[in-house]
Amino acid sequence: PPLHLNFGAEADFNLGIPLTQFIGANVLMRIGKYTYKGKNYGKSYTGDFVVRPYAGLKYAINSNVSVQTSVITELGKEEVVGPETLIGVTLELKVSF
Repeated sequence: PPLHLNFGAEADFNLGIPLTQFIGANVLMRIGKYTYKGKNYGKSYTGDFVVRPYAGLKYAINSNVSVQTSVITELGKEEVVGPETLIGVTLELKVSF
């Protein structure tokens, strides 16, 4: 299987209230040769990119507890991300000690 290299960036927009908007993107790079539907892809070791942009909101209940929701999608070659466009929604409860 190919190797994976992941990196990303996020920007938070503080509104001066407990609600924070954020946007970001994660980038995945597959390095190496692999097959898809019986055909050989990744014929060189230069890699294929997938970009996963996302946007969301975080509400701070207090300094240790927050609720966060976001929407994410994937962009890239069909051999890497699949034939259908992914749109995901997350809802998270974050607790720090």
